[in-house]
Amino acid sequence: MSSTITPDETLPSPAFMNRDDLLDLFVRIVNLVEPEHKYNEPYPISPNDVEFSYCTRYWAKCGPRHGGAYYAVDASYMKSQSIERVLAINAHEIAHLKYGVTRGQPTHPKEFWQAMAFYSSEMRDQIDTIESWLDCSIDVEWFEREVVNDPNSSTVDRRIETVEQCRTRMAELLGLDSEIVQ
Repeated sequence: MSSTITPDETLPSPAFMNRDDLLDLFVRIVNLVEPEHKYNEPYPISPNDVEFSYCTRYWAKCGPRHGGAYYAVDASYMKSQSIERVLAINAHEIAHLKYGVTRGQPTHPKEFWQAMAFYSSEMRDQIDTIESWLDCSIDVEWFEREVVNDPNSSTVDRRIETVEQCRTRMAELLGLDSEIVQ
């Protein structure tokens, strides 16, 4: 699947994004933050480097694939969310490029959350670029709140830490006060 949007075109707001727009946003963010990944392809990637699929059990799924990346999205869910939430979900999924799912291993080890915080801070540092893609204003504090509160009881390995501990650590990694934790 290839995107219908060229890199210099503006994307619609999440409420009006179609599947190609969601893939295009993901690819643009990947190229912006250049996450470490297991397949060692050079940047920039294109939508053709991404095995793109539907997702109904999760909001989104992502991971490395030989020669590219896998990205699946629940477009209906994404369309119902704020741009800040959509960006936080993308930061989460991009961290899966480095920390893919391995059978028998935790899907979200502490290192995963550190990577998500790092990629989120990269996105925050380049928020003007992201705003230009979307022709909108992004509330950075709301984005930070979405990132910090992304860890939940389904994603945190509670054998290692509690959800609150993970959220507090996310706030610290982003240089924020822990009062942002819900």
